[in-house]
Amino acid sequence: MERLSSNEGVRNSLRPYYIPPSIGPTQTSNASILPASAATSSKVAEGLSRPAVDFLSDLSYGDYLTDAAPSVTEILRLMVDQAAWKYTSVLLAHPFEVAKLALQVCDNETFGESESRVDEKEIEMYEDEEDAFANASHMTDSDSDPDAPSYFTSPTPSPTIRRVPTRRPRRKAQPVQTLSTKRGPHFLSLSSPALTAVISKLWQTSGVWGVWAGANTSFIHKFLSDSLEMFIRGLLVAMFDVPDVTAVAMIESQAAPWQSVTVAVAASALTALLTSPIDIVRTRLMLTPPNHPPRSLLSSLSALPSPIPPTSLWVPTVLHATLPTLLTASTPHFLRSTFKITPHTNSSAYGVLRATSSVLELGVRLPLETSLRRAQLALGFGDKGPGETIVPLGKYRGVGGTLWMIAMDEGWRRDGKVGKRKGQGLEGVVRGWRVGIWGLVGVWGAGMIGGSGSVQGGEF
Repeated sequence: MERLSSNEGVRNSLRPYYIPPSIGPTQTSNASILPASAATSSKVAEGLSRPAVDFLSDLSYGDYLTDAAPSVTEILRLMVDQAAWKYTSVLLAHPFEVAKLALQVCDNETFGESESRVDEKEIEMYEDEEDAFANASHMTDSDSDPDAPSYFTSPTPSPTIRRVPTRRPRRKAQPVQTLSTKRGPHFLSLSSPALTAVISKLWQTSGVWGVWAGANTSFIHKFLSDSLEMFIRGLLVAMFDVPDVTAVAMIESQAAPWQSVTVAVAASALTALLTSPIDIVRTRLMLTPPNHPPRSLLSSLSALPSPIPPTSLWVPTVLHATLPTLLTASTPHFLRSTFKITPHTNSSAYGVLRATSSVLELGVRLPLETSLRRAQLALGFGDKGPGETIVPLGKYRGVGGTLWMIAMDEGWRRDGKVGKRKGQGLEGVVRGWRVGIWGLVGVWGAGMIGGSGSVQGGEF
């Protein structure tokens, strides 16, 4: 026993660099001479005699973290604050979304002079024919001699009555309804394709319920879309072992980031198809009067012919989701590979070019959104249709056919050289681009004021 006690604290010659761990119970040399069963039982007894706080202190990572880990209360408060911020942003932008949607799906034949347009030549020909008939009647009566006695009357003289030709008053032109849409008290008679004019008409006809129609459904759709897209993207990233496209380090570290871009585009397409029924209901609630049932999300979903969107909606839905995502996700790699510009090498130029790409993304997204909204209203509710709407609905002829019809054939537009030209031109397929530009400028300015110097991906 004296020999064992004298060797206590002496390092083993076969393990000269071994340092006993500081975590856990202190090991003594007596355990080496005890039988295996006795040593095990002594360790178990010693471990059970320790309080639970000692075990939790062994798992503490406070020494390795600079800041204290947030508690459960702080995490819940952060989630509530983030949800409140998103809901507030949806409420602030919703009137412009309703006005933009009304302009996108509205039949452009009702704008300007075309709303009360009647063929003026036909009116003048009709009035001229009435005047000619009146003059002919007067000439027929005046052909006979007024002093000669009439054959069918008595010979007593009668006072002469001369008829003066009178011109009938012109009738006011009645407006011609271009579509057989049911027009109720909430119907909007639009005079110009301006968002402010549409919002003013909505406030006059429907009040606050018309301006913010479908706001809760819009928030639910946005929340589910963002959450589901992040989940699907993370799942695909883990399955195919590729880095996430949202990581800034990927721009400089990865040689071929097109796999990550493909994963991001696929996640956007799957998310758009899965949330398409909610998007259809959102479009319907925004374009129908406030008193038009059903108004709840669940009731509207049950009114759909099928929970799966029609196959004719797949193409516009996928194009509207994937093309803007492809443009946004591939811009950092394009700037790095072509111009050698990254957020670390030239932050100011990178921010300006990202803002330019966001404007280009807006120009791609708005025409596709116009085709998608018309397709949803034309095909999303089967044979019954969406019912009574606040604007007359335009036609849907496919993705490209609808855009061509709006630009070249639907309605009239003023031209300084010709006077009036058929179709709405480029402005007709990018309704709401001014508000979109102001939104991008606001986000970019907020990023510059915040000191970031550039706009990272996903903020626009």
